Amino acid sequence: MRTALLLLSLVAAAIPSPAAVTFAIPPRASGSKDAPIVIEVFGDFQCPFCRELHLRTMTRVIDDYCSKGKVYVIHRDFPAPMHKYAPDAARWALACASIGKYEAIANTLFQKQDAWSTNGNIEPVIASVLTPAELKMVKQRMITNKAEIEAAIQSDVALGAKDHFSGIPVTKIYNKGKIVSVTTGVISYAILKRAIDQQLAK
Repeated sequence: MRTALLLLSLVAAAIPSPAAVTFAIPPRASGSKDAPIVIEVFGDFQCPFCRELHLRTMTRVIDDYCSKGKVYVIHRDFPAPMHKYAPDAARWALACASIGKYEAIANTLFQKQDAWSTNGNIEPVIASVLTPAELKMVKQRMITNKAEIEAAIQSDVALGAKDHFSGIPVTKIYNKGKIVSVTTGVISYAILKRAIDQQLAK
């Protein structure tokens, strides 16, 4: 009996509790880190121009270049002061990133921007993508890992602040680690495609 209890205690100790699971926010990125071209996009989920850039341009770049290992797209949170619900949207997106759902959530936040940007009711938008179990996990992580989530947002903001952005979105293109262009505002897919192809040809 004593041996059986000891074995049960050892088994229980070997199983990590949900609270013991390490929280980590993976890079909010698409494509291969080894891609020669890196595109860094700073914006916020409440910005209509960021929405246009994401849905009309960056999703096509992801499909046409990231999927082929040619471009690595990094998404950075840079909430504008006038967008009161943008920080909350970023928090939701980062918590979802921790369970591997960033891209789906980012797309949905932009697609349904009109549904939440006037009242800040973001949870129903998130719930439309996640399972009930995933939603419960994300909500818990937003509470228990609030400090890590805020730190990730502030890290992105600090990166952007060093460049003294005059507006958003901002798109920075790197070729083999060197900045080759910085653009503020919406870029059409045709123009960005031309810029990418020119850099790939070098």
